[in-house]
Amino acid sequence: MEIINPHCAGLDLHKDTIWVCTGPFLDGVTPEVVTFPTHTEGLHQLVKHLKERQVTTVAMESTGVYWLAPYLALLDAGLAPCLFNPSALKSINGRPKSDRADSMWICRLHSYGLLRASFIAPPNILNLRNLCNTREKLIVEAGSAIQRMNNELVKMNIRLDRVLTDIGGASGMRVMEAIIEGKRSPEALHDKLVPQVKKRGRKNIIPLLTGRYDEICVFNLKTWHSVHKSIQQNIEQVNEKIYQLLQSLPKKASASNLPPEKKNYREDYLNFPHPLRPVFFEIFGRDLTQLPGVGADLLLSLVSTVGTDLSAWPDSQHFSSWLGLSPVNRVSAKFRKSGKSKCTGNPLANAFKMAAMAAARTQTYLGENARRLRKRITPKKAKVAIARKLAEIVFNIIRHDMPVYVKTVEEYEMRRQKREIQHFVKGLSKFSVNGEFIPEVLEEIKRQNARFTTTVAI
Repeated sequence: MEIINPHCAGLDLHKDTIWVCTGPFLDGVTPEVVTFPTHTEGLHQLVKHLKERQVTTVAMESTGVYWLAPYLALLDAGLAPCLFNPSALKSINGRPKSDRADSMWICRLHSYGLLRASFIAPPNILNLRNLCNTREKLIVEAGSAIQRMNNELVKMNIRLDRVLTDIGGASGMRVMEAIIEGKRSPEALHDKLVPQVKKRGRKNIIPLLTGRYDEICVFNLKTWHSVHKSIQQNIEQVNEKIYQLLQSLPKKASASNLPPEKKNYREDYLNFPHPLRPVFFEIFGRDLTQLPGVGADLLLSLVSTVGTDLSAWPDSQHFSSWLGLSPVNRVSAKFRKSGKSKCTGNPLANAFKMAAMAAARTQTYLGENARRLRKRITPKKAKVAIARKLAEIVFNIIRHDMPVYVKTVEEYEMRRQKREIQHFVKGLSKFSVNGEFIPEVLEEIKRQNARFTTTVAI
């Protein structure tokens, strides 16, 4: 085979050691394989070793988090690291299995240009992604602490979960803090509730707040309440740090030109110290929250995953395929084996799916399209289809600096009807004689035109 990358190297990464193979794979040339430790001094030795052998590109597998430090070290040294998915090796026969042989195999495939590099965001976006992952984990831990507090309340037969839909809210926290302070009267706990909850009536709420108090359960409640409070403080600190990183990204517009927010828009549930909508408007130069289903949570996931530069994908179809939202065609002869989208586990894809569920409830083009799709395919497939459309719209707006425009239901219906009529007329073209339709076909066309609000010239 033709050698595409003659000055290349292959790395087999492990927890404590790195196996390094340097090419090229030519007749009569034996590849050199050495090992280096994974600490910082070992990475410096690795970079020096590669530069002495005039290596210009290095291939490595994405193994957990062990790839990050070597990748950044090679990137800073200008050695063009190529991080690839380990599944790429499984599709190529002949792979040996040992640490030494793995590094040689990676180097050989990379020299032939058979390994495709994965998308890696810039270092500042990687830092933002790391913070967002920490934030999500802290939110999960906070939810677990709330569940444990509720368990202690249930043990004491205090059914606060039957009174409030969210015991982690302000009312629930005031009630639990009152119990921790030593208040046992159901009336005193009832006074801690907001007026909206009190509308249910005292006779319905007081029995649910009457319990059998246990010293150990109250102690556990106090412990988990302290844990939850500490987690909330950490979340606030992480939110502040994320906001600072977002502020440091390049700006395309000024927040003074921000258009009015759309109806029912809210982002207070994110608990950020400042509104995020003006920040994203400055970053993208467009108010993407005007799109149906798109909110600050989706835009935060977008920026922390791929950044603000989408030039790594040539078009929107490649972007949706990378997200795992496009159907995969598996056709042999006349038989279609499968058409479902691939599972990538991409967090951004999950964010687009959540946005698609919200967009499906709107009176817009996407909402009407979702409702029509649900009539002929499963709701899950319809959700993925709307998520793909939404991802392509967001991509085109950011990549090509297009204006934000939301089609109405009327525009969708006009487009659908026009296509249906065109398809109908095309099907009748075989009944024409010398370029003219026979009288029976003309009568059928008139009947079909009467069904639609739009007409087509024949």
